[in-house]
Formats: sequence, structure tokens, C-alpha cells
Amino acid sequence: MPNIKVPDLLNLRDPMPKSAKDEFDTASGVGGKHLAPKRALDYIVSFLTLTFLSAALAGGGILGLQLWDTGVILSGLVAQEETVPQLEVAIVDGTNTGKAQAMGDQLLEAGWNIVSASSLSDLDPALEPAASTLIFLSSEAYRADAAGLLTAFPGAAITVSDQFLAPVTVLIGTDYLG
Repeated sequence: MPNIKVPDLLNLRDPMPKSAKDEFDTASGVGGKHLAPKRALDYIVSFLTLTFLSAALAGGGILGLQLWDTGVILSGLVAQEETVPQLEVAIVDGTNTGKAQAMGDQLLEAGWNIVSASSLSDLDPALEPAASTLIFLSSEAYRADAAGLLTAFPGAAITVSDQFLAPVTVLIGTDYLG
């Protein structure tokens, strides 16, 4: 019988020789090149790389949004809405027929800022009905904006007066009824 030696398991050594790189990794105690101590230049290069990538991503995002916005505007998908001046407008029914509230509601739906709707008879029951429709301005500065009311009250005269508290007051006359 041949004599076979059983290796001593307690004194078993690695049969593979270590390469120079493995020797360096274990000798330095670091564990590889990626874990090696970094120099100041390495930190600067990493910072500049991340800064450049962040700027490129942000710039691309902004450029994409601008292109998308230009496409929407030029394609006509967004409708231009007519704007109505947001002056405070009071409606006074000079005919004493109760037209102030209905007219105020119509102007409100058209986008005007109606603050009150009343009747001359509420102020003084003895007052005669107004013959013509008038638009009173508390200041000349409101004339251009108040001119938009002429579409609802064609032929109405616009005049400046401090008789009413609202910046613009429309006095509905009997000419409006006919």
C-alpha cells in the first residue's frame, strides 16, 4: 500500500502565489485603488465634474421648457382672453323700474367689477326719473377704462362728477328702456 499523506488541516497554506497588486492592497491596508487616499486635485476635479453635469442638466431642462412654451404659444392652443377694466362700477336705476340689479348681473357676467346696484327711488322717492343714461366718473383718469361701458350703454354721455362714491357710476335713464 502506498503511503498517502493527509495534509495537516491546521497548517494549511494558500497554494496560490499573490500578485504584486494583491501584495500592495494588503500591504497598504487600504483595500484597493478606489479607496486610496485622495489628493486636493482629486476633490477639485470631482467638484468641477459634478458642477458641469448639474449645469448641463439644468440648462437642458430650461431650454426644453422654453421650446415647449414657444410651441404652445405659436400653435394657438392658448386663447387670448379679453380683459375688462377692474374699476369699481355702481349701477343706479334712474327709471325706478328695477333694472339696476339685472343690468349689474349682466355686466358682472361680462367681467366688470360691479360693487352696487340701487335705484334713485331708494335715495329719494320724490326724484323724477332720469331722462338719459349717464356714466359718472369720480376722476378723469377713469375715462379710458369707462369707455368700455359704452358697448352696454350706447349713446351714454361720460362726465366727471363727485356726486357718487364709486369711481364709475352708471345712471340708467329712460332712453335705455326704449
